[in-house]
Amino acid sequence: SYEYQSWGGSYVEDFLEVVLGFGVLVCFSIVSPWMAIIGFFAQLVEYRLLAFRMLWVTCRPFPAGSEGIGEWFSVLNVIIYLAIGMASLLLVVVLRTGLDSW
Repeated sequence: SYEYQSWGGSYVEDFLEVVLGFGVLVCFSIVSPWMAIIGFFAQLVEYRLLAFRMLWVTCRPFPAGSEGIGEWFSVLNVIIYLAIGMASLLLVVVLRTGLDSW
C-alpha cells in the first residue's frame, strides 16, 4: 500500500519533493544557466524514480478522479512569482556590465 513512511512514501511528500526541486530550479537558474540544464535532467530522473516506486514497489495506487492538482496549483503560482522576483533581483545585484567601471 501507498502509506506514510512505507517504502512508497506518501502523496504529499512525493509531490513536495518535486515542487521543491522545481522551485530551486526556477529561482536560481539565472545564476548559473548550465546548472539549470543539469537540474532539469536530475528532476526528470527523480520523477521517473518516483513513478517506478509507485508502480512497481508499492504497486499501483487506487485510482481516484480529481479536478487538477488542488492546492498545489496555488503553491506553484507563488513559486513562479517568487522566481520572477528572485531572477530580477539577482540580475540587478549580480550582473556586471561595462557601465560598472564608470
